[in-house]
Amino acid sequence: YQIIGFVVGAIPWLKSLFIGGSAPLRVVQGSIKLLGDGTVPCITLTLGGNLTQGKVLLRISQVGSVILAIICVRYMILPAFGIGVVKAAYELGFVPYDHFTGTC
Repeated sequence: YQIIGFVVGAIPWLKSLFIGGSAPLRVVQGSIKLLGDGTVPCITLTLGGNLTQGKVLLRISQVGSVILAIICVRYMILPAFGIGVVKAAYELGFVPYDHFTGTC
């Protein structure tokens, strides 16, 4: 499915069928966006449900460490990784320099 998305995005006339205010198939793009917006919350709920049914959360002493690990990964490690990816893209020349804000 990703290859189909790349093909649609790479061909301008095909892209104009789905994206834009006057696109005849813009309802398809809107539907896909709605499905995509719900993906991360559903995955988070699935992960939480699996953690509560597993043997990891049966001991009270491990509950705090699992919660702390999830908080550290979500609010510290993932943002740092995202900043690193953007900085690497800037250094490799994929992201242009913004003269207005002085950032990439």
